[in-house]
Amino acid sequence: MSAKRLEKKIKLGALALSLALLCVGCSGAESSVTPAPTDSSEPVATMEPTDSPEPTDSPESTGSPEPTATPAPTPSEEEIYADVISRSLTYAGNNFRLKKVIEKLRAGEQVSVAILGGSITEGAGAGTNDKGYAFQFVQALGDTYAANGMEQLNYVIPGLSGTPSVLGLMRYQQDVVKPLGEAPDLLIIEFAVNDWQEATNGRAYESMVYEALSAKEDCAVIALCSVAKTGWNAQDTYLPIVKHYQIPLVSLKDAVFISGTKTRIAATKYFMDDYHPKFYGHQLMKDCLMNLLAQADEAETDEAVAIPENAVKGRDFAGLVQVDSNNQGKGLKVGSFGETDEKVVQMFFTKAAAFPHNFHHAAGAKNDPLKLTVNCSKILINYKTANDKNFGKAEIYVDGALVATADGYSGGGWNNCNVLLVLDEAQAAKHTLEVKMAQDDADKAFTIFSISYAE
Repeated sequence: MSAKRLEKKIKLGALALSLALLCVGCSGAESSVTPAPTDSSEPVATMEPTDSPEPTDSPESTGSPEPTATPAPTPSEEEIYADVISRSLTYAGNNFRLKKVIEKLRAGEQVSVAILGGSITEGAGAGTNDKGYAFQFVQALGDTYAANGMEQLNYVIPGLSGTPSVLGLMRYQQDVVKPLGEAPDLLIIEFAVNDWQEATNGRAYESMVYEALSAKEDCAVIALCSVAKTGWNAQDTYLPIVKHYQIPLVSLKDAVFISGTKTRIAATKYFMDDYHPKFYGHQLMKDCLMNLLAQADEAETDEAVAIPENAVKGRDFAGLVQVDSNNQGKGLKVGSFGETDEKVVQMFFTKAAAFPHNFHHAAGAKNDPLKLTVNCSKILINYKTANDKNFGKAEIYVDGALVATADGYSGGGWNNCNVLLVLDEAQAAKHTLEVKMAQDDADKAFTIFSISYAE
């Protein structure tokens, strides 16, 4: 499908959905609209009364009055929607790799697609996960560009609530490469509302971009930035990275928001809550992604660019090694963390456990530490927070020094992941990680979802 046909389809979709019109306030309330004139007559301007004095007989007051301004016609729903989508393409990047993906689809070749992100990627707010933007996009990609439709697409959509980019990188091999059976040809990364105070300050994000681009010479990466109801997302952290590697960035912040909390479309139409879009918002996200592909498809092909030799924020987290009960490797002693926590469901729709092969210290067990000795420069620990007072605090040591205390209990916990960066060195060396229950919580429970390290 050409860009023009796609644009027409988007416009028709906008009318069918009865999308919200321009918001006139910063609260996101809907605004009314006057239909565009249907004949050739100009709309009549309604003027507010003024406090101007009555005219006098003075010669100075007998001149012609100032011409009355005619207000601009109110944009139609489809015009507003098209404008929002156009604004979403914050940075087009180099289109060489993206055009390669489209060429493969048109040639009937199989293409591996991964969309990695948080609960929005899983489909939260859309009603069901197949109504989420990610599933909508995969379907549209197959319908629009694949010679043989969806059967050409080998795809995974590992959305997991509360996933910042550092956790996404920890999950990358497990939840993207392994189920696909190969590195993706197209990777969409969506962490923009979860990367508040992210542990690596953008280095994990850059490491993922670098790892994906390096795995296949034609792999295309898209940075997708969802947005919170406050108008915040992490795209300012990402922009130096995406421009360095010349990958495109699609921003719902730039599409939906004018400034601050003032929106182009009604916030009540877009948002289900403070972070998740409604079905309409998911549809918009899909259309913004398809607009990027359409723009790339119709543009002249850019020259291929090499992966930069230097980093912007750092890519020293690429190639993480994951340690869990199913992949213990050498140098691990589980101590009293040898049980498996079965209460680890984290996904809204599939009710699946993201980290079933965990290390669990049961309440009342002996307080024997888990120890891992490896040659590495970075160590990350992913642990569980539960709304269960049987869970308590664990102390984390590196080379005998206490570096962190992790609390497994929270009144707002929902078996969610929490990532701690407990070792961050420039050069790899032999290090020993040790986790044990804090003295006052020795009889409590604690779950380590997984441990990752960079060699």
